Amino acid sequence: MIEQKSLVFTGVFVSLISVCFSLLNYFEIQYQFYVWEFFIDVKILFLILFVIFLLKRGMFVFSVENLKILQWSWAGNFLVFFIPLLVYLIIIAIGLLFKTVHLNDLDNKSTLVLATIFDIPAIFIFSTPSILIEELFFRSIIFGSFQREKSFWYSAIATSILWTIFNLTDIMGSGDGKFMNVASLMLYFFCGGIFCSALTSKYSSIWYAYSLRIGLITLMPLLLTSFTFDSDSFFVTETPFFNSEGILVAILLVVSSILIVRKPKIEIAGNPAT
Repeated sequence: MIEQKSLVFTGVFVSLISVCFSLLNYFEIQYQFYVWEFFIDVKILFLILFVIFLLKRGMFVFSVENLKILQWSWAGNFLVFFIPLLVYLIIIAIGLLFKTVHLNDLDNKSTLVLATIFDIPAIFIFSTPSILIEELFFRSIIFGSFQREKSFWYSAIATSILWTIFNLTDIMGSGDGKFMNVASLMLYFFCGGIFCSALTSKYSSIWYAYSLRIGLITLMPLLLTSFTFDSDSFFVTETPFFNSEGILVAILLVVSSILIVRKPKIEIAGNPAT
């Protein structure tokens, strides 16, 4: 894990990376691309290089156990993958009640659903160079390093702030420059980071956070209007409160985090909480 005195240095590095790549994005310089079907983000390559730098300087102690990558549960990850489905169904129901969400009359419903289902295994595999590495850095390494001496909430909030800063380029690019959209996305990333930290802390496995994020990016554009994905969805909305990365989704993720942290007897398919 990263030494406590080096965590501030790590936060400064993450912030500088965000600023630098925001400038690249502003000048429309490409830094995200595909190699075969694997999505490569140069920002994440810099995270790997940074960890190697810390390791060389003796500021990071490598441990496979601390990475929390060894513990896997098929049933548990299956259930976590579908958590977004429950969240979006709640949002859609509230939106329909208040008439801010509307059913979208799609012509290709079956094709859209089948395409999403068949894409899920591929997304799980091809997202490893991006989402999995990101989760290992922020949830296993940074969050784990904070939590060695700090409380869960301090560690989760600090980690989620850094993760949101790291993703500012994507947030600004997806918000169309509108204040409420950008603010909603920032809140969504922050609260999503809290929930990923809660899952990682409670079940000592990075795979739950990974499965959750795959579920979010897979089900998000299918069910409800998205800021970050340009896709047909079964339900549409024009307000960031009910958007699939909206304020209500963020609130539900935080509430779920509180429930996970406060309920030590919660179990996910045979993986008992500690």
